[in-house]
Amino acid sequence: MQRVEIIASGRVQRVGFRDLVETIAQDLGLSGTVENQKPYDVRIVAEGEEEALQAFVEGLKVERGQIRVRDLEVRWSEATGEFPYFQILRGDWQEELGERFDVAVGLLHRSIEIGEENLALGRENVAKGRKNRAIGKLLLVKKDQIPVNKRLQYLSSEISKRTPLR
Repeated sequence: MQRVEIIASGRVQRVGFRDLVETIAQDLGLSGTVENQKPYDVRIVAEGEEEALQAFVEGLKVERGQIRVRDLEVRWSEATGEFPYFQILRGDWQEELGERFDVAVGLLHRSIEIGEENLALGRENVAKGRKNRAIGKLLLVKKDQIPVNKRLQYLSSEISKRTPLR
């Protein structure tokens, strides 16, 4: 059994990193703790089989959502057996609650941004659909009246008139 002590730096506080660390540790059958370390880092102590700990360290190199692990300072030693399971050590409940609200607000803002992007894409798709329908109607009306090469020229000019330049 081995022990690893890690200081994770980057964007690791107020972004759900400790929860992710706990999940990875539990999935690998490790015991230990994870806690915020003032001012911006996260301290992790984990014990278990060396292979699982190596996978754990690799799994902590995260850039997902708001989490950005810039650096991991890793120290190895022999396990002490002091941890029965893996847990998050939380600070003052008011500070923890404030952090959760900060994370929730950030996620809400991102959700709104994505919704606005989807709305804009939807409007663009509706506009293109209307153009396609208008072109189709023109084709139906004109197809018997115009020779094929003239139809193609006409279609091309109609499409270029209706397609905005970007």
